[in-house]
Amino acid sequence: MKKLLVTFLFLICTLTYAQNTETIKMTPTKTAVKKSVIDLNFKPSKDSTYISKYPNIPIIDAHTHASGNYTTIKNYLKVSDIIKEKYHSNLAYWINLDKWENPITSVDSVRIASHGRMLCSYGDYNVHIFTAKEIAQKKAQGYLGCKFWFGPYYRRMTDSLHLIKNIDDPRLAPMFKGMEESGMPMTSLHIADPNGPYTARGEWCADPVFFWEQIRALENVVNKYPKLTFVIAHGAWLNNQDAQLDYMRYLLSKYPNLNIDLAATYQYYYLLNRDNLRDFIIEYQDRIIYGTDVSNECNEDAELTAKRYSNTFRILETSQIVKEGGFFEGHEIIGLNLPKKVIEKIYYKNVLRIYSLKIENGKLINVTK
Repeated sequence: MKKLLVTFLFLICTLTYAQNTETIKMTPTKTAVKKSVIDLNFKPSKDSTYISKYPNIPIIDAHTHASGNYTTIKNYLKVSDIIKEKYHSNLAYWINLDKWENPITSVDSVRIASHGRMLCSYGDYNVHIFTAKEIAQKKAQGYLGCKFWFGPYYRRMTDSLHLIKNIDDPRLAPMFKGMEESGMPMTSLHIADPNGPYTARGEWCADPVFFWEQIRALENVVNKYPKLTFVIAHGAWLNNQDAQLDYMRYLLSKYPNLNIDLAATYQYYYLLNRDNLRDFIIEYQDRIIYGTDVSNECNEDAELTAKRYSNTFRILETSQIVKEGGFFEGHEIIGLNLPKKVIEKIYYKNVLRIYSLKIENGKLINVTK
């Protein structure tokens, strides 16, 4: 009898333990996965067609290279018409950052050829040392700013004896001082080149040490000239890794004279956490301007150029999966679905404020000229 009682109690304890164990095992499956609080309307779609939600918001492409090629300028207008008809987006104006081929010889001629829809920035792509007087002359000629190319020195120059390696070279100080004194902004300054994660460094600036050397040189200059307005092209390429994006957070939070454009960055968004990128853009919505880095592609295929513009609009305005990638194609990208007020600032409001421009009777006007 005693044996039976012990056996019975043993069975009861075993069953109780098994039930408790099963309960413990089941508990994790009942814990709900935490949803993103950043974009509650995130519903990715593979629909490749897109008619803009914002046909009345004017878009200023602040990073273009039509240069002094009047055929290209004419075709920019054609691309604008295609976009308006086919995608209902309003690509209205451009900032022409010049180019080493067919350089701008007359700001007024570009304005006339574009029907008043294009303004010019002086572009220097081989690093010259300008005096304060020369900077003032550029402003008097009607240029709204100066653009300099400080990518990797080995892509810029071949004569190492006269090489200016980084933008904080002391020989450039008079030029920056002259820009600061004349109120001439630094328009889409090119720094470094893409440097991705270990498995995707990129071909143009594969050395991370040199990449960060260039970024530090940029910070030195921005810090030294607090009254000089900087717009850094391509977000200073701090968009190929999430940690890089966090460093851009640091720069924008510390230097109120610093701004960035989005030109040619869209194809790298697949390397970033979508919510992190979206949160970054919303957080610094007053410091970011729209751009593409378009050049003369439209001379060969205006329809394709219009489609590439539409890709960028979809990335910013929707949560669609853009299979074609960014303006220069690439990996598929999930759209950011940015709020309308952010879209307005990026497309045109920030450009007008940062560069002291205004829109009047369908024309883009430099107020400080």
